[in-house]
Amino acid sequence: MGLNLRDSNASLAATEAGYVIQKYDSTVIGFEIGNEPDQYAKRRYRGNTYWDTNYEKEYMKYYNTIREKQPTAVFTGPACSSSYKEFTLPFCRKMDTIKTGSSVTNDHSENNKHLLNPYPNPASEKVTVNTDLPEHSVISIYNLQGQLLLQQPVQPGKTDIDISDLAKGVYILRLYSNAGVAAGRIMKE
Repeated sequence: MGLNLRDSNASLAATEAGYVIQKYDSTVIGFEIGNEPDQYAKRRYRGNTYWDTNYEKEYMKYYNTIREKQPTAVFTGPACSSSYKEFTLPFCRKMDTIKTGSSVTNDHSENNKHLLNPYPNPASEKVTVNTDLPEHSVISIYNLQGQLLLQQPVQPGKTDIDISDLAKGVYILRLYSNAGVAAGRIMKE
């Protein structure tokens, strides 16, 4: 779900996020703050030297305001039009380093052991999620209409989820813990 950075403000974005969480919580993968920020200078939305460090300041203002009002919000992004390697990846690495919140990744490295890692994806029988989370964490799978289809506790280290009874399609995976909420999508073959 995209939150407008160009023509909005952090308080309004937090209100919008609250409405979306209340209305569509189980189907929302996460909130993207700003769309294509790599194009803001070119399109004259910001000054002509605007880049990831400028975006980071705006992002953090929105992030902190939204997180204060909506503590279960999950954040993604940014989606960029043409600067994925030069803008998106460095920004996301920086955000993971300063631990601004839940992230979704397919990186199974030691550096990302606290992140949601569904694999293999797509899958036909089971998916595995690597976690290092406290007890009482729960993984839920929803269809795209938001219906809860499966829920199970997280096991220390890794959790296997049997998806063999699910129909082919795309599903939303959400992990709930005391540390927050992480989300992702899985595809059943």
